[in-house]
Amino acid sequence: MKLLQKTSRIYLVMSSAILILAGLSLYCLMTAFFEDEITEKLYINKQRISQKLANGEKITNLPPVMKIEILSGNHASKLIINDTTLYDPIEKESELFKELISIENINGETYRITLRQMVLEPHDYIGNIGLTLGGVLALLFMGLYLINHYISKNTWKPFYQNLEILKSYSLEKEQPIQLKDSGITEFKELNQAICKLTEKIKTDYQTLKEFTENASHEMQSPLSVLHTKLEETIQHPELSEDQLKQINKALVAARQLSRLNHSLLLLAKIENRQFSQAAEIDMAEALTNTLKLFEDLTATKNITIEKSLENRVLVTTDPLLVNTLLSNLIGNAIKHNVSNGKIRIELNNNMLKIGNTGPTLNSPPDKMFERFVKGVPSSRSLGLGLAIAKKICEIKGWKISYNLYNEWHEIRILFGYFKE
Repeated sequence: MKLLQKTSRIYLVMSSAILILAGLSLYCLMTAFFEDEITEKLYINKQRISQKLANGEKITNLPPVMKIEILSGNHASKLIINDTTLYDPIEKESELFKELISIENINGETYRITLRQMVLEPHDYIGNIGLTLGGVLALLFMGLYLINHYISKNTWKPFYQNLEILKSYSLEKEQPIQLKDSGITEFKELNQAICKLTEKIKTDYQTLKEFTENASHEMQSPLSVLHTKLEETIQHPELSEDQLKQINKALVAARQLSRLNHSLLLLAKIENRQFSQAAEIDMAEALTNTLKLFEDLTATKNITIEKSLENRVLVTTDPLLVNTLLSNLIGNAIKHNVSNGKIRIELNNNMLKIGNTGPTLNSPPDKMFERFVKGVPSSRSLGLGLAIAKKICEIKGWKISYNLYNEWHEIRILFGYFKE
């Protein structure tokens, strides 16, 4: 939800609540006001009638709003005010009246003065209050919409422009980021903070990039020398069997260290998004080519491969990333398989599944994507293949998962699961 939409909803909800409370308050105030006015008017009319009777004037009854009776005998003065319902022959319906009954002694006579005033019932004005408040609420909603539309179109325009600039900005660019100035203090401070932050990130990125490249180069050279010297030494005819075993262990360790150096450098490059050559790749064709590279290994282990590949499953990414991803997944499915095992590969526009037979894992499936985690501790694997695969999927916005069904291992990749 956008900020303007959220604030508009909050304003609308709060305004509606305030208007409802205002309507209830207005209803209560109007009801009390009308009742006080009617009572006051009855008192004044009663005083006028009392004065006329005291002056000897004759007053004609006017049912049902006025009735004057002469009572026989002695009666104490009394004043009663209450509500009553009477049938009005003119309106032809029962109406609510405020009634005042006063018993008074005037000029030696006892009079009972009954005055009534029709009461304005709540339903007579509550509808008008509701319509008025509804109209105010509608005008408020329209006003908020127009104001937000204006703010979104003008005030927030530089913000959205800067947001697009940030989305398309790359640390590979030599020029510093250029953000639009809006003339608003808060946005100006935000732009300054972003510029400083991107410059710091860019500096750190370049430093890390240079370090990984230099470290890889500096490590690879002595490793190559070590590997060459060990291979030359192992060919020496005068070496004993024990010496050959020791040199072979050192040679295996050197090879493993070289592979580790290459894998860690590849991870660093992927995390730094240094693979930016986008191309349209047919995944079915890429899978077929990758399987050809492992034909000798699958033949050695007598592994059966079942394929179900849709044609023209296209993805746009760096070719090296796709080749690395497929090589790691298929290589794992072969290396961690059993003799006379099976591999099943399914591909469609939404998903890639690579399943294989294999031994039970010693770690939970979701842990297999962590660095240096091995399903079988005795394996010579570095434990980086699935970590590299997951990092590639994260860069592309794909979801990768590891599922284990008894001794059937399955890697599943969902294309387009997240937005890049």
